[in-house]
Amino acid sequence: MKISALTIFIWCLAISVIALTAGFARRDPTVKEIQSWLKYRDGMAKEQKNWHKAVDRVNAATALGESQITQWNAIANAHTLPTVPDKNGIDLSLNAWDLAMVVPDYRNKIQAMVNQQMKIGGVKVIAGPRIPVPPTDPDKILSGYFNYPAITAPALVFNLGTVTVEGTYQQISDNVKAWSSMPHFLAVADGLRLQGTSPKLTGTYAVTIVGFVAVPKNPDGTPKGVFPPLPENGRVISFADPSAAAGTPANAVKGGIIKGNGGGATKGPRVPPPGRGGGPANG
Repeated sequence: MKISALTIFIWCLAISVIALTAGFARRDPTVKEIQSWLKYRDGMAKEQKNWHKAVDRVNAATALGESQITQWNAIANAHTLPTVPDKNGIDLSLNAWDLAMVVPDYRNKIQAMVNQQMKIGGVKVIAGPRIPVPPTDPDKILSGYFNYPAITAPALVFNLGTVTVEGTYQQISDNVKAWSSMPHFLAVADGLRLQGTSPKLTGTYAVTIVGFVAVPKNPDGTPKGVFPPLPENGRVISFADPSAAAGTPANAVKGGIIKGNGGGATKGPRVPPPGRGGGPANG
């Protein structure tokens, strides 16, 4: 059987259509993928041109953060009680017995700071605030006076009650406003009441002060930390006590005290009550 030229042509045409269809079917996704990559490339090139803007934003954010840290450190330094060797500092890394010996004098220094603050503005102090006397029990100084560890950082919190000053309106106003900038403390004075006839007035107001106590540092700059308080019902033994020296247990802690459960430990000599001194401002 002889195949005509027309039949051969039709077959060739059909095969060509099938081949072209398969080629176009494969080409279309490839073209779309190429276009997608080209779009991605152009976008990345555009972003690359703006990289310096991103660097500028990072540098600006870093500078702002460092500026805020500097400002906060300035505020913290101005409103934080110093540590040793500052003349107004205290070393809370001391053990309870040694701390009991120095804290009365520390209380008197705080009283002197308050006395100085009371006289700002040129007023006459009629009734000044008095800083509370610290506990005589060494075990209660950290918790009862420095509010530690109830507050994560040792802090003095004193509600000094009502004070009375005498002076002109401007003097009393300056005196009340000055508490907001009291060195080493966060102080609040409110409830001002005025009596009398200008220019001689009598002002009464309430004062509360909060002082965060800085912790001493080691020579390498790391904080020493606060000497750990005794657990509840714990007892303290002084190495200077002859009755305790012979039976000092192996778990004695550095600094002259040991922790116990209160079962049979011998207490060392009691710390004498703090002497009087540094009374409230008056006149």
